[in-house]
Amino acid sequence: MNIKKYLVDRKKEIEEIKLVKRSMQIKENVNFITSIIGPRRAGKTYYLYLLIKLRKLRPEQFSFVNFYEAKEDPSKIPFLHNEIYGVFPKYLFFDEIQEIENWEKAIYSLYEKKKYFIFVTGSSSKLLSKEIATQLRGRSIPIKIFPFSFKEVLEIKNLLKTPISSYAESKIKHELLTCLKKGTFPDIVLNNVLPSQFFSEYVDLVI
Repeated sequence: MNIKKYLVDRKKEIEEIKLVKRSMQIKENVNFITSIIGPRRAGKTYYLYLLIKLRKLRPEQFSFVNFYEAKEDPSKIPFLHNEIYGVFPKYLFFDEIQEIENWEKAIYSLYEKKKYFIFVTGSSSKLLSKEIATQLRGRSIPIKIFPFSFKEVLEIKNLLKTPISSYAESKIKHELLTCLKKGTFPDIVLNNVLPSQFFSEYVDLVI
């Protein structure tokens, strides 16, 4: 894989992705690594995309790498970025970091420079997402990502309006029963997959 081309192409792909706003908020700090942790399929990767869009980052301001797609030493990413754009990135978004051997050493070397806002996620049978924060203990602020809250579901369905009519109240009650029955994983709420298919795969994947 041409890693430089990947860094450019990935930004174009992120730009075209439609995202749902989440309620969690982050205030980044160069003195800490932000570790995004939570169950699989809860939206950790998409939350990184959302952070990029909410901050209206320009291509020269950030690098995004999913290490399941691109096996590259994380410590080299800022230099590759500089070769492309002529400046070093302010933000580093590293997804599926567990795919890189000795990843914590590479991340620590970047952290020590105190010049980047660093975000990492990870989840697999090799590395539980909570272990990301454990490996970076003392240098990381963990942000927990869960499936949608009921309030987020109502926002997605455009039902958080006041005053609430009888019609809207019945719709809200229907959504509550649906969430209790089917759960609130993003793929289910957004109708990307049937709940039976989702949980069948989820059990195989996680359990």
